[in-house]
Amino acid sequence: MIIAHITAHRISGRQARLSTTLLSGIALLAIPAAASAQVTDDTSAAEPEEQILVTGSRLKRDSNLESPSPVVSITAEEFRGEQDVVDALRSIPALTGSISSAQSVAPGELDSGGAVGTATLNLRGLGANRTLVLVNGRRHVAGVAETSVVDINSIPASLIKEVEVLTGGASAIYGADAVTGVVNFVLDREFDGIELGLNGGISEQGDGENFDGFVKFGKNFGDGRGNVTLVGEYSYDDGLRFGDRAQFRNGNIADDGPNPALRFRAGRPWDWDTQASTTSSIS
Repeated sequence: MIIAHITAHRISGRQARLSTTLLSGIALLAIPAAASAQVTDDTSAAEPEEQILVTGSRLKRDSNLESPSPVVSITAEEFRGEQDVVDALRSIPALTGSISSAQSVAPGELDSGGAVGTATLNLRGLGANRTLVLVNGRRHVAGVAETSVVDINSIPASLIKEVEVLTGGASAIYGADAVTGVVNFVLDREFDGIELGLNGGISEQGDGENFDGFVKFGKNFGDGRGNVTLVGEYSYDDGLRFGDRAQFRNGNIADDGPNPALRFRAGRPWDWDTQASTTSSIS
């Protein structure tokens, strides 16, 4: 009985050692399997998702990415308070040769196109007739007879939302009048409400008064699918003549020697006013 008990005890010990060995082997095999599963999950998470490409002709995109030439944009806030939009646009180097209404004082003066009081844009100094002006991407009616030059005064300044200036030539698309570039005025076509604006100024010597104002009314309808806008604008600029300043009053006298002779020269209207104002000062 004792021997049988010992034998049975030894057999049980072997079984215990064998079972312990099997469990250890299973545990060792389970560890690499778990690590392999974790690596697989990390690899699948790192793989990029499938990309969806959407194309459309009416999507808003950066114009500089589509145009071979850079496009300069000026928002309405940048020229707010300016009496003449051209004065604000002249901050762009390519438009420094543009003519405002105050400068267009004589026929043919400074490339005004032969019309007094017009405001024209001149890209790169090559002439207003080589600069194309668009409104909402479409051609605008000319403001100078027998030319394609647009009078900027005919565009409601209070409705301008943004101005896009293409400084490179675009004659291949628009024709010969876009040799120097294109200026596109983007108008606000979703204005809803009422807006009033007043602006005025005067020189330090109490002359050269200027004033402008506008009233704007807009209303959306059809759940935003339509809009009607009415704008009224008024502008007044007294201007300055050479004769209004003492240092320029005698600048157009033909003979300013010891015995000056008052002889009128053919010239610009302000020259005529200058001579009339200097009559009393000549002896």
